[in-house]
Amino acid sequence: MRYYQLQTATSFSFYESSVNVEDYASRLSFLKYSGGSVFDKNLFSYPYIDKFFAKNNLKPIYGLKVFLGYKEEVFEGQLIVKSEDGYLDLVKLFNLGKEVYSLEDFENKHGLIFILKTEDSRFKDKNYLVSHNFLFLKLDKLFDFYFGIEIYSLEDKEGIEITRKFILDRHYKSLAFPKVNYLNPKEGFYQWRERMNFIPTRFSRACCNIFKEGAMTDCLDKNDKYLFFMGMRNQESSTRSSYGDRWKNTKWGKRSWEAMLPIRTWSEEDVWLYTIFRNIEVNPKYKLGYSRVGCVIACPFYTKLTWALDQYWYSNMYERWHKILEKDFIKNKKACVLNCTLNEYHYSWNGGMVHEEPSGECIKEFSEQQGLELDIAKKYFNKTCVCCNKKLKKDDIALSMKFYGRQIEKFKCIKCMSKELNTTVKELRERAKLFKQGGCTLF
Repeated sequence: MRYYQLQTATSFSFYESSVNVEDYASRLSFLKYSGGSVFDKNLFSYPYIDKFFAKNNLKPIYGLKVFLGYKEEVFEGQLIVKSEDGYLDLVKLFNLGKEVYSLEDFENKHGLIFILKTEDSRFKDKNYLVSHNFLFLKLDKLFDFYFGIEIYSLEDKEGIEITRKFILDRHYKSLAFPKVNYLNPKEGFYQWRERMNFIPTRFSRACCNIFKEGAMTDCLDKNDKYLFFMGMRNQESSTRSSYGDRWKNTKWGKRSWEAMLPIRTWSEEDVWLYTIFRNIEVNPKYKLGYSRVGCVIACPFYTKLTWALDQYWYSNMYERWHKILEKDFIKNKKACVLNCTLNEYHYSWNGGMVHEEPSGECIKEFSEQQGLELDIAKKYFNKTCVCCNKKLKKDDIALSMKFYGRQIEKFKCIKCMSKELNTTVKELRERAKLFKQGGCTLF
């Protein structure tokens, strides 16, 4: 089964899209789609759609984004061509040159499908729907008419259910994906990363817990019973090699949740053979050369080959991520943690220490980034606590020099320092924050 995105616009929808028609058709063909849809604000792209879709043996769905005025209100909708007469009807409507159409403009346009968008709050009010039923009846008479219901989240569920009940009770038609829940975290990955000041690595990948497992756990009622069917396989890792047919996530606690692993003994080859045999649609990224299609760009378990593919196929996202990495490297003094230069960090951000000892180039670059004298900069690298021999963090080194002087050669961890200064670790961390805010270059 193929899905058609019913809001695809091209560069002919000025200021709304930069999609080139020829590129769009080539991309659809490359991804083995049988067709595509075009919903511009005008019909200027249609000759080009005819040409390039035919060239790539694609079936086009022609549409037009329209606005309908009714009793001092404006409604957004989409007109879709369903016959040759419908194509001519669409041309006639467009030639009226209107930004907002009336019901009278839609008279005798039976070759078109009209989808009324219902995503705003008006359509979640039962009284509003009842009071506007005449409009819906009229549209149903003029067109092959559908209510367009957006895929909803849990927060929207109550309002959407009101809309769906109204549609079903009055025997209208709708285009929707009913009873599908999207498990959305409270904030996006980049917002979360900024707030946590966190870069995921192979040793610490809290992003998976929050955006995959955590989002599901938070969404579902802990008192309900759930049976999950998962695609985990024994071959995927040493941890999963011991899994049986039944599995339970320890993070579910005492919940009555259980998972079945029906393909746990399959090899990767088995998966691909079954996919081909059953003609199952695959994620398009596999066709772009990817071996795994987890979190885009920032997954620490991707290989360097994947990074090269990211840079080629998703250059804007790749550049955005590496600007974040550069800012993180300098702000959090990663040079003295990983013993590497900024350029090396771009190729090693997902792992641990790059070199056992820092190079002269690494120390010099660090001194320039932090505005430190070279002799001071050297003191940040490979230091351990003189008291407990614990490897020191950047703030340990900065606090040592702040309290004992920049000329010191022996440093202490924050815990040992707190004992000597007769204070608490919490108080020293607060002091470190104040020093940072005050612009002290040591921090």
